[in-house]
Amino acid sequence: MENLFSIIFDWAWAALMVVLFFGGSIFVHELGHFLAAKWRGLHIERFSIGFGPRLFGWKKEGIDYRVSLLPLGGYVALPQLADMKGIEGENSVDLIELPPVSYASKVIVSVAGAIFNILFALVLGLILWFTGVEREEATTIGAISDKIEIREGEFVENPAMAAGLRIGDKILSIDGEEIRSFEDIFISIALGSGVTEDGKRKAVITYLRDGEVFTTTVNPVLNPVHELRMIGINPNQTTYLSSLTEGFPAQEAGLFPGDTIKKIDGVTIYGPQHLTAVIRESQGAPLLFTIERKGSEGIETMEIVINPVLSKFNISEEQFYAIGAGLGAMIERYTAHINPIALSIDVVKRTYQTLRSLISQSSDAKLKDMSGPVGITNIIVKTAAIGFIRVMEIALMINISLAIFNLLPIPVLDGGHIAFATIAKITGKPIPPNFAATIQGSFMILLFSFMLYVTFHDVGRLLTREPETNSQPVRLIKVENAPS
Repeated sequence: MENLFSIIFDWAWAALMVVLFFGGSIFVHELGHFLAAKWRGLHIERFSIGFGPRLFGWKKEGIDYRVSLLPLGGYVALPQLADMKGIEGENSVDLIELPPVSYASKVIVSVAGAIFNILFALVLGLILWFTGVEREEATTIGAISDKIEIREGEFVENPAMAAGLRIGDKILSIDGEEIRSFEDIFISIALGSGVTEDGKRKAVITYLRDGEVFTTTVNPVLNPVHELRMIGINPNQTTYLSSLTEGFPAQEAGLFPGDTIKKIDGVTIYGPQHLTAVIRESQGAPLLFTIERKGSEGIETMEIVINPVLSKFNISEEQFYAIGAGLGAMIERYTAHINPIALSIDVVKRTYQTLRSLISQSSDAKLKDMSGPVGITNIIVKTAAIGFIRVMEIALMINISLAIFNLLPIPVLDGGHIAFATIAKITGKPIPPNFAATIQGSFMILLFSFMLYVTFHDVGRLLTREPETNSQPVRLIKVENAPS
């Protein structure tokens, strides 16, 4: 019963976050249009969250405040700004009876939604500045394999390994852009559009090794799941012992679950894969482990000599040297207090990077990789399980992106209204209503088609499940008569 209450609470909390920050971001955007229209004296027909048939609402001073069926955004019906009755429904007054609107009023009302999103983002940024946001400690490579799977059963040489990158290298920049986290690395590679003269994908990576700066060109491959670029590296992780196998060297040497492995024979350990490789390459020779252990008086550093033994798993005949320890890992994080302007600029850069990638013919990022309402809702639901602060950071990103997207000069978007008003201002002639209605109607169909397309792929990603693993218990066993 307690578990049921926990599940109900988690879903209720996630739903609240979605309504508060996703629905709230749409509301703030439309509120900007609404207040600007009030200020400039425009006729307001309705204020709607969602599109399509009215679910519920109320009317006040001739304005229909409503929540509509399709949760794909929202709108404020302003017939003087743009006659969109084919999209937003019939108007209660004849457009001919309404006075014309000045160019300044059209621009102010059109841009107000984006301005309110930016202001909301800055408010969120101020809160995050005070509370701090979690950031990764480093951009050092902690894992890199010899081969990488590009489709089921098909492996190729790891692109990073082929380019000369190794465990312990610190990534400084990719294609000239500074790197500050491993998330930056993954995104910069995935959204990259570089190609060589012979048509191969490429990314120019600058890295630090042993105090020296090097530059190499990596040829990324496509991730078999998302079909975006990857180079086959993972971040440096703090490695700790999660469990010990009875009768194996780690337990006999006095190690305990929770001990952190910092070095072996003076070499810094960058992650579980690195630790495993060092042990297997030892050929059973004694290894000097430098570990950290939390005690009642703080963290104690100690050195322990361990002799790996030849072992194998019960489900395989492959033999290797091991110490009989299960390994866990975590990425070191710190709390950063970033001012809201800098935080917002980072989001603007990331949004620009995404848009540039989408329109580049040499990029592998496609429209299907974008997230619509379903995908954004899923992101917020997952983030809600992490914490309120992280949800606020996602909401800041949503608001900045929403502002930029709506100001694109595309008919039916705010930027399209500004473009139409500007053309009319320059030419001195209003755009013919029938032509404007046809263009807006056509682009609205395209916009809804795009949203359905993105939603289809969002749902597909939600329904994708990890393959089932072998249910047979895996045990580590010593190989009898192993050489000493």
